[in-house]
Amino acid sequence: MQLWLVVTGLAALLAAAIHRYLIQPLLRSPLKTIPLAHPLCGVTHLYFQYLAKQGRELNALHAAHKRYGPIVGTAPNEVSVISLEGLRQIYTSCTKTDFYHVFANFNTPNMVSMLDHKSHSAQKKILSGIYSKSYLQHSEDVARISKIVICARLLPLLEHLVGQGRSANVYRLMQFVGIDFQTAFQFGVERSTRLVEYHGHEGVHYSTKDVSVPYDTNDPRDHDLLPEDEILEMCKATLSSQHKDESNTTDPIVFEKLYSSLKDQDSLGKDSSNDHDENTILRTASELRDHIIAAQETTAITLTYTLYHLSQRPDLQSALRHELSTLAPGVHPSPPDLDSPPPSSTLS
Repeated sequence: MQLWLVVTGLAALLAAAIHRYLIQPLLRSPLKTIPLAHPLCGVTHLYFQYLAKQGRELNALHAAHKRYGPIVGTAPNEVSVISLEGLRQIYTSCTKTDFYHVFANFNTPNMVSMLDHKSHSAQKKILSGIYSKSYLQHSEDVARISKIVICARLLPLLEHLVGQGRSANVYRLMQFVGIDFQTAFQFGVERSTRLVEYHGHEGVHYSTKDVSVPYDTNDPRDHDLLPEDEILEMCKATLSSQHKDESNTTDPIVFEKLYSSLKDQDSLGKDSSNDHDENTILRTASELRDHIIAAQETTAITLTYTLYHLSQRPDLQSALRHELSTLAPGVHPSPPDLDSPPPSSTLS
């Protein structure tokens, strides 16, 4: 009798487990019509966790999207979406969870960590103008930043490395390019980082490095994301700066726009106080740090893939060199002109 009760209890537990972890995810889930990246994804999230540990997650996900389309299931309650329209629907219609609080800096919300759509839209509206394509293409400051970061920092470094036969971690270098450009755009060239020239936070100029040392860094400091204290100091230094030398610096475009708008919000209906100023600085720093984090990832990935594919296409390199050779000496095409050059169809 006792054995029968034990067997019955175990059978009931097994049936409940089968219903909970097999039948419900596979047959009753609202996601059941979405194709699975792998059969195991319908019942467990461990499959892609395992692939991630093996460094094979992105390849498997890419293969699944090529096979099944822009939306695939990756776990019982998770999907991967690569459709532009799908992403637009997600970011405009779906409610964020508390998970997004992890993206706040200084325990202060930014656009990524804001949960309510109204606050997110208000902050996005502040910055949308200066991040628009038309603004970037016609901004003299952006043109000057590009010239400084590319021509005065990156190209001399590459020439130096080639001359010495030294290798370079291209992805790391492109991260430095992204951060240097973004901080110059945010705070002005005078207060921007100079990671391209100084190996991240090592503080050693590339020209002083030993020939046998590759252009890379194992600096223990978190230069990838830039520590919060550094971003805060850059904000405070920008706020206190009253002078501009037209010959070697640019306006703190993003900082000025964001800080002034947030300051108006914080002082609305309130008496001016140091507490309000500190809150405005923290809100500004939180947002700008997030932009830097995004820039060092997106810029690095985009430029690294571009350089890689160019390295595999000598014909493309020849076409670009030919196009550049048609320019008169000293002539620099404007960004709008570069937006649709003849080789662009080849690049795509």
